[in-house]
Amino acid sequence: MGVCGIFILRKRKLNLSEYKVPLYPIVPLVGTAGGLYIIVSTIISNTKNSLIGIIITLFGLPVYFYLKKKKINKI
Repeated sequence: MGVCGIFILRKRKLNLSEYKVPLYPIVPLVGTAGGLYIIVSTIISNTKNSLIGIIITLFGLPVYFYLKKKKINKI
C-alpha cells in the first residue's frame, strides 16, 4: 500500500520534490508486483492463517472511519 501510495501522491501533488522516486514508475511497479506476489503466495500456501490476518486487519476499518469522521468534525 505504501508503494502504491506514491502514484497517488505524484498525481495529487506534482510539484513536491519529496515524492520523487528513482526510475519512476519502474521502481514502484516492481515494488507493487512484489507485494502482490507475497500476498497471493501467502494466501495460497497458508490459507487459514492469512485469512485470519486479513479479517483482523479489516476489523480496523471501522476504527479508521470513526477517527477520520471525528477529525473532520473538529475542523
